[in-house]
Amino acid sequence: KKDSSHLLMLELSRRGRQVYFSTPSSLVLGPHGVMVRTSEVKVLESAPYFSFQREEVIPAEKFSLILMRKDPPVDTAYLYATQILSQVVKKVVVINSPQTLRDWNEKLAIFNFPKWIPPTIVTANKNEISRFVRSVGGEAVLKPLGGFAGQGVARISSESLSLVGEATRDGTFPVMVQAYLPQVSAGEKRVFMIDGRPMGALLKIPPQGGFLTSPDLGGHLAPAKLSAREQRLCKAIGPVLKKNGIFFAGIDLIDGFLTEINITSPGLLWEWNEIDNRRHEKEIVDLLERKVRK
Repeated sequence: KKDSSHLLMLELSRRGRQVYFSTPSSLVLGPHGVMVRTSEVKVLESAPYFSFQREEVIPAEKFSLILMRKDPPVDTAYLYATQILSQVVKKVVVINSPQTLRDWNEKLAIFNFPKWIPPTIVTANKNEISRFVRSVGGEAVLKPLGGFAGQGVARISSESLSLVGEATRDGTFPVMVQAYLPQVSAGEKRVFMIDGRPMGALLKIPPQGGFLTSPDLGGHLAPAKLSAREQRLCKAIGPVLKKNGIFFAGIDLIDGFLTEINITSPGLLWEWNEIDNRRHEKEIVDLLERKVRK
């Protein structure tokens, strides 16, 4: 229910396109190229959402478009899947770019745009984290590099660093630590970047007294417009996303600062439609089909 991949598949199906479903574990790379063990699906608007046909094995190059939309964690199996998909990019449009999915961590990607980010470090060293937290006023937000939808995100202070040992696996595993931005209480903006341009945004507001904005964790949504600074930020980021083969990204902004770039499987499309009273998937699929025709 309210799955963004389902919504994109539903729009493609409405246009009479053949839609297939597979998983990264069903990719097969051999001497003659990449094969996909897959099933054609009839896409339904409500539960059970999909009607699966018989399983087939199809050469990847027979498809017009491959959408790689698997949620994190970006683990070794995920990385191997992007390497396999990289074998077909010269013959098939693959979105988002397998190479960029492999090279860009959703948290670390913000360092491509240092002008626009809040004070942030990435390290496994507790002493460095302690020093950083003191330097930004004593409060910060700790984020695992492989999480999504707010999973594992914690607010820490210079007096309370007990979570650091567990999060860094006793100083062996890097985490992101960002300055705590009090303005998050007014909301975090999710900007939908499509083919290098901001197509729209919504506001994710944390519950009273909280700081996590994900709807999965109690946040609620509201309409949003971009400030002049945020428009400049998108103008700076957009061409870089497009150059690197990121067709669909969801960037998160707090008080005009870039905090994350979601590129694996950006969501909230159903919610965006409800907020704007529009069918944004039509615009997205229009652009996808234009890209395929090229």
